[in-house]
Amino acid sequence: APQGTLTDGASIPPLFVGIVGNPTSDQFAQAAAIHDAYCGIGNEGGARYHSRPWPQVHRMFYDALRVGGTPERKAKLMFAAVWLGGPRWGVWDRGLLDVPGSEKQDILRQAQGLIDTQNPSVDELVGFLSRAEALAIAKSRNTVHGGGADGHGYYGGDPSDY
Repeated sequence: APQGTLTDGASIPPLFVGIVGNPTSDQFAQAAAIHDAYCGIGNEGGARYHSRPWPQVHRMFYDALRVGGTPERKAKLMFAAVWLGGPRWGVWDRGLLDVPGSEKQDILRQAQGLIDTQNPSVDELVGFLSRAEALAIAKSRNTVHGGGADGHGYYGGDPSDY
């Protein structure tokens, strides 16, 4: 991360702390700082801020966790939490902001079960998360109107294409 990057450490979206915990270990700090350089509050004027698509930035967080010594399954769970609850920008909004928090928690618990029992590759995990969130978005369309973050709605495609 560039010098001067603001970071709040490996903050897991509050919605998921009950599942993931609140990792405060130094082993997470460097991965968090890199992630925050690309999408953290207070870094909007930085050279790296939103310079890559959010799927790549969240994947980079996973890779940095692993390089920093985070056990594989813990890193995958943290990645899944950031994938579902972390910032998104550009055309990949998909309307996930319209999905109730309890539904997102259910998806993360399902991901945790998948990680614990099958230990999928990160690409397989992204496929699972993408399918689960697409179902949750479709379900929420029947009850919520607003089109997701910034009113952009679902643009189609698949963020795992990155």
